Amino acid sequence: MARALGAAAHGPSVSHRRRELVDSGCTDRERRMTRILAGLLGLYYVALGAVMLWDPLAWYKATPGVTHTGPFNPHFVIDVALAFVASGALWSAAAMLARHRAGLALGAALWPALHAAFHVFGWLGHGLPQGPALWAELLGVVLVAAIGTALAIHVLRSQIN
Repeated sequence: MARALGAAAHGPSVSHRRRELVDSGCTDRERRMTRILAGLLGLYYVALGAVMLWDPLAWYKATPGVTHTGPFNPHFVIDVALAFVASGALWSAAAMLARHRAGLALGAALWPALHAAFHVFGWLGHGLPQGPALWAELLGVVLVAAIGTALAIHVLRSQIN
């Protein structure tokens, strides 16, 4: 009883104040959509990385445009796969951990954004890929990374404001 009276006299608890600071610039709907989108990005990147890890050669042969980048290098494919799995794990954690969402989202968005920038700079230097390779890069690399980057910036702004 004394503890309850003490809390009432001193205002909200520290943990309650922390919760108020998390996503303070967002409505409940925005928070829910942020969690859903972060979760979907996490699922996408973990699944992509898992496919690459499961059968690197099959991924190399099946992904449009990849065979034109040079001979199959399993070490390279696995390195990239692990980066995608790490990004997916961070997005998944961002979906669940509101208190740390901004930092997790920024970390999750970093590798895909750099990877997409590398592709875009390649287009500037060598022209756009043709056919299915264009759509694979545009949708599967650049668009998904842009969505993740925009989400990370949104989360950061909502926790700052």
